[in-house]
Amino acid sequence: MRLWWGVAALAAAGLGVAGAYWLPGLIRGVEAPIVIGLVHSRSGPLDVAASGMLDAEVLALEEINAAGGLLGRRVTWKIIDGRSDPAEFGRAARRLIEEDKAVMIVGGLTSACRAAMTDVTIPAGVLLIHAGLFEGMEDVKGWFGVGPLPNQQAMPAVSWCVDSLKARKFFLAGSRDVSSYAVHAVVRDQLKALGLETVGEGFVGIDGSGVDELVAALKESGADVVVSSIAGDANAGFFKRAAAAGLTPEKTPIVSLRIFEGDLPRLPSEETAGHYVAAGYLQSLGGEANRRFVERFKARFGGDRTIGDPTASVYYGVKLWARAVEEAESTDLSELLEHLSRQSLNAGEGIIAVDYELISAWRPFRVGKIRRDGQIDEVWALDRSIRPVAYPIFRSVSAWRSLLAEWRSTAGPGIGDAGSARPPSSAGGPSSPPPPMAWRSPAAPRQAASTRPEAR
Repeated sequence: MRLWWGVAALAAAGLGVAGAYWLPGLIRGVEAPIVIGLVHSRSGPLDVAASGMLDAEVLALEEINAAGGLLGRRVTWKIIDGRSDPAEFGRAARRLIEEDKAVMIVGGLTSACRAAMTDVTIPAGVLLIHAGLFEGMEDVKGWFGVGPLPNQQAMPAVSWCVDSLKARKFFLAGSRDVSSYAVHAVVRDQLKALGLETVGEGFVGIDGSGVDELVAALKESGADVVVSSIAGDANAGFFKRAAAAGLTPEKTPIVSLRIFEGDLPRLPSEETAGHYVAAGYLQSLGGEANRRFVERFKARFGGDRTIGDPTASVYYGVKLWARAVEEAESTDLSELLEHLSRQSLNAGEGIIAVDYELISAWRPFRVGKIRRDGQIDEVWALDRSIRPVAYPIFRSVSAWRSLLAEWRSTAGPGIGDAGSARPPSSAGGPSSPPPPMAWRSPAAPRQAASTRPEAR
């Protein structure tokens, strides 16, 4: 009997040791999954880019799960349609955080949609990843931008137009969104510094309203080139009317900041071929990293699918977030940001790194020419990534902040007269009220790229 009790005691001890060893893993295995919210416009005029971005996010999360998840937990996601409505984006973000307990949200394309979500995510301490054009002009520490700022896209695009197209007279076309207002202000300042002309500019609604007036102003302006930040379905009407007005790529080339490979199947090739795109990523890029990425995306979602800049950017943005979570051993925003600011990787387009001050991506820059088959050929590229700069050098910090506050409060760009950029001395003063949708002028520097540590 004594022997029996001894054996039983040893067995119990062994089970105790085994339990101590295996129990933490078992507990991790039954822990609640990490919930991610994906909010995109799957209906309305902004749904053009949404499907590719959403698929890229799903692919990144599936790959994270296939590699074992994060912190020993599986990652799940919930998708909500933002319906091309900023208010709906804000409501979706709140629902995901309060009801679904999402620890991170990805989505949005315009400044208005992003701002509606950050009004919710920042107070809640939840990270937002945004791949759209970011206007800058403020310091934000509660979200992660993987899209371009004006100094990373619009400014080098203007320099390329001057050097390669020999352009001297610029027309600016944008959407009625703060990000376009910012692009126009920065480009006007840049052109003024270069001694060149902004001969006209105009804005269209997200639904394409105002395109006729904009194209009429463009044709009358005599512009050498158009820099366009028009987003979404409005591009279809813009290119259609531009072509009908005889504004061909040979006569008046359009350099688009918001058209990508995923948009082109919905735009007639005879109207877009020959025009240009300024972006960090092009699907046609060579290199092993990009080839593998394109193969994985097409294998998952179909061989006819195309990948544009926002799609690639948001995919790598999710991967950078996952790396930061593993390093921080937490999804808590206060612990995560410090680790996120140190991340970098060698992506399909080149080195992507996170700026430690702005929590926004250093981005490559290249110009591509649209082909008739819906792909884009690279025609020029910068040899290194550009650091994000929130406040371009043309004005003081307080002047940019004042402009941003005005745009948000009046919902208008306040262009000013004759297309001239406001000087820095106007920092504190009021600007002129929003003008008509499009105008024509009566007559009417290059951004250096900084170095950044190599990808880890």
